[in-house]
Amino acid sequence: MSFFSKNILFLRKKGKHTQAAMPGFVGIGRATWSNYENGLTEPDFDKLIGIAKFFKVSIDDLLTTDIELNAAHGENNVVNDPQADYAKKEQVNWLILQGLNTLGEDIGKIKEKLGV
Repeated sequence: MSFFSKNILFLRKKGKHTQAAMPGFVGIGRATWSNYENGLTEPDFDKLIGIAKFFKVSIDDLLTTDIELNAAHGENNVVNDPQADYAKKEQVNWLILQGLNTLGEDIGKIKEKLGV
């Protein structure tokens, strides 16, 4: 089950955007946007990516999560904070680099023991 139409309606209203303004933000016609919100059609991948970026949510959340219900229960992690996302990515990148450095040191020790 897709929550897409419900989510874009909720996110549009949460952002105080009119239905008439949305096509300009994501590069589609007004009737197309209306069809998305009414669940009559769904976007192709390129439009879906643009909509997710505009609302700063993941495609996964846009399609599979009831964002309004989560927001009502105080689960703000669904409506992403771009700065928090960036900080998390930087932390993950740092941890990966640390792991690679440790792995490189371990490989060096193994080669030394093997005389390679």
